[in-house]
Amino acid sequence: MGKITFNDLPQAMEMLLNQVASMRSEIAQLRQQLQQNNPDENLILGRFHEWEIIYARDERLKGLLSKAAIQHWKTQGIPFHYTATGGLLYTTPRELDAYLNPHREAMKKLKKTIL
Repeated sequence: MGKITFNDLPQAMEMLLNQVASMRSEIAQLRQQLQQNNPDENLILGRFHEWEIIYARDERLKGLLSKAAIQHWKTQGIPFHYTATGGLLYTTPRELDAYLNPHREAMKKLKKTIL
């Protein structure tokens, strides 16, 4: 719809209300899907295999750890280690899960406030 005149206002409002109703329906479906998922779902094993080595530069860490936290991993207490060759930072899913476990409650609260 282009420029709305006074005569077009009822139609424009109806279209807007339909779009809002559609968005509400989609949000309700997303909320239901999130509630069906196990709230205690393992954050790490959902992205990594148990036997996998996780490097600090891995893209799958986005949303779990910030770049700043990884850069200051020693002060943050993140369980990274150096590789023998190349000096790359790595960790295991179990170590990272143990680090993130205390933060799960805060993440659950954040999800509830967002949705």
